[in-house]
Amino acid sequence: MIAFYIFKVFFKTENGAFRYYFLFPLLSCLIGSYIIFMTLSIMEGMENNIVKRFKAFNYSTYISNLNNDEVIKLYDDKIITNEGFERISILNNDYSQSTIVVKNYKNLNKFLKNNLTSKYMIDFDSKIEKDCILIGLDLAEEFNLNIGDDVLLSSPIDVNLSTGLVPSKRMIVSGIFNLGIYDYDSRYVITSESSTKDIYLGVNNINYYLNEDINSDLSNSYKVLNDRSFNNVLISAINFEKKIYSFLGFFIIGVTFLMLFSIMTLSIIEKYHQITILNILGLRKIDLYLNLIKINVFFSLIFSIIGFFLSELTLYANSMYGMFNLLFEALPFNILPNQLNVSTVSFFIIFLSLFIGASSSIPIFFKREESAFAQSK
Repeated sequence: MIAFYIFKVFFKTENGAFRYYFLFPLLSCLIGSYIIFMTLSIMEGMENNIVKRFKAFNYSTYISNLNNDEVIKLYDDKIITNEGFERISILNNDYSQSTIVVKNYKNLNKFLKNNLTSKYMIDFDSKIEKDCILIGLDLAEEFNLNIGDDVLLSSPIDVNLSTGLVPSKRMIVSGIFNLGIYDYDSRYVITSESSTKDIYLGVNNINYYLNEDINSDLSNSYKVLNDRSFNNVLISAINFEKKIYSFLGFFIIGVTFLMLFSIMTLSIIEKYHQITILNILGLRKIDLYLNLIKINVFFSLIFSIIGFFLSELTLYANSMYGMFNLLFEALPFNILPNQLNVSTVSFFIIFLSLFIGASSSIPIFFKREESAFAQSK
């Protein structure tokens, strides 16, 4: 009840009309919240997309240089999920010739089921199992390849020194993938050990790929390696941009604070007599301050929540109907709503509301010559 009376004192004029200029800081709060949540959602969506696509194309951790006993033990403990290697090779047909990187897996079907799922496959024919090869979209376009077409795969590294013959084999395209990151679509192909055993001879650098939920103590017994093709610099750059653009939102929130601060200062001067009456009736400065905080926090909370839902609505409208293509066309991925977890959203909404509410009510403690606030008894 007291908070409602204080609201009428500070937020209404002498004639009882609402002070409409209070809407400007509230709109600033909404805009600042919108920018912050939009930035966090976009950058979080970018990071999630990159990480997911990397993990779809690669195993994150692996071990090399294991003896047979170690391999058997790690397979029995279900630590190793697959094995394979990478080899620079030559791909050619009547349309083009290119140096590519072959990702060779012992269990190709397991890799396709758990990693490179149908989500990233443009076209795939599961019936082609023998001498099959999966190729990136850009590479397929360069070589004018479709499902069922054949291409010559050669390994100059495995050249027979006595005859000078380069091991080669006709491979049938069974799938075309599209990751949209790094050079995966333009430089890599994927195949199986059984399909290329007569091309890659004497492979010694076998990588044993590990399950992601392995015990961290494994690194104490084995030299567990991380795939270097996962560019942490790119993720760091995204996080840096997230901070920069979020700062812009916080800057607008700072403007909101200054506007409310100024308005509250003018209101205190203008409401000199009403505040004096409240003081005489026993309302201390701290009580008045706490009630002002409640009012400011309430409005800041409402407009921060509105800013969050507007950002989610923007992402939804763009992903479903392309309503904001002009704004999002430069992004490499379609950013969906619900990128932020509940704890992150709650933290920022509560933080923004408390910051604006508490700091903008500070003028109540300022002393002036004709202050309406004598020290409470």
